[in-house]
Amino acid sequence: QQTRITALLPYYQRFMEAFPTLEALAQADVDEVLRLWAGLGYYRRAHHLHQAARLMVKNYEGKVPENYAQLCRLPGIGDYTASAICSIAFGQPLIPIDGNISRVFARLANCEIPVTRASFKQHAKEFLSPFIPPQASGDFAQALMELGSLVCLPKHPRCDACPLTSCCQARATDRQQDLPVLARPKEFREEQWTVALIFDQAGNILLRKREKDLLKGLWEYYALEGWLKPPELTGHLESHGLYPKRLVSLGRTSHAFSHLIWHMQGYACEVKECYPVPGYSFVPYEKLQQLALPTALRFYTDWLSQNLPLSNKGP
Repeated sequence: QQTRITALLPYYQRFMEAFPTLEALAQADVDEVLRLWAGLGYYRRAHHLHQAARLMVKNYEGKVPENYAQLCRLPGIGDYTASAICSIAFGQPLIPIDGNISRVFARLANCEIPVTRASFKQHAKEFLSPFIPPQASGDFAQALMELGSLVCLPKHPRCDACPLTSCCQARATDRQQDLPVLARPKEFREEQWTVALIFDQAGNILLRKREKDLLKGLWEYYALEGWLKPPELTGHLESHGLYPKRLVSLGRTSHAFSHLIWHMQGYACEVKECYPVPGYSFVPYEKLQQLALPTALRFYTDWLSQNLPLSNKGP
């Protein structure tokens, strides 16, 4: 969801090669699932997919349940996904209301209810359900999705190519551009972070696994909230048992999430001596590619691949 299919396909192919069955996914380590997912965002979905696979193996003999209510009880599955599975996989007369279908319905019915309201989805189902072909509910759902994706476009709908033009109320009143009624765009929250690539003289990188909130389960470098200047960072590290031998500024980079922007100031730091840092551990550089690191930190991961060890190669 929210990822273009052309970008998704390589991920899907790698994922299915690694986990060809529900049993394979259920038996996998969550770190491996996250590593193959890294770059797609919405990492909670990867956790839910893994948890759901385990529950299906445990409670449903390794099969996807065909019952809507049972599907909705699985982690990460709500009305849309359950309806899509029931309709497309099992031929049940349900309508999965995604963004494309929402747009098609709003224009066909001239519906002015904002798409974020629960009543919008209910009206859409009541309007579209009578048209579901008894033996082709999945085809019908996918046809509506494709109509929204290829013809009933958000900004420039191709009404001349639409097979439903004659019954479209928005077209009849020239209101295609006004519908559907969308919610206000979310305001981005912005945060500033200092990211320190800390490694010892053997080339081991200081990392920790995030245990909660954003990017849960992924690995990250040493990070501090706010932008620290070199003397401030050096003082902080020394107060935490990390004694820099050399500190190099990597400049600033930013990464946008769905609701948040990280502005990051990076440093590379080789330490001449160090003491254990709670929550962190030194990981051999060779193992870095085996870990799930967020795309947000790719700038620094790429830098490491070209410049480690700092003492030998220099910035």
